[in-house]
Amino acid sequence: MDPRVWELTKTLVDYSVSVQDGDVVIISADLDGSQLVEAVYRRVLQRGGYPRNLLVNRADISATGSLAIMKRQYAVI
Repeated sequence: MDPRVWELTKTLVDYSVSVQDGDVVIISADLDGSQLVEAVYRRVLQRGGYPRNLLVNRADISATGSLAIMKRQYAVI
């Protein structure tokens, strides 16, 4: 894995979102971001969180449906 991806992952998970033990985190990305998604997933687990992947074609998601899912989570990355 590119070390820059891992550094970005630590910034997102540890600082920007500050994932804590027991937090549920949605990781939302296009398929192009799969390397970053994998790294974020692993980091959330290391921090004691519960990652949930949402790999989507953004054109297929309605704003209402996305908002309903996201409101039930601690964080969305």
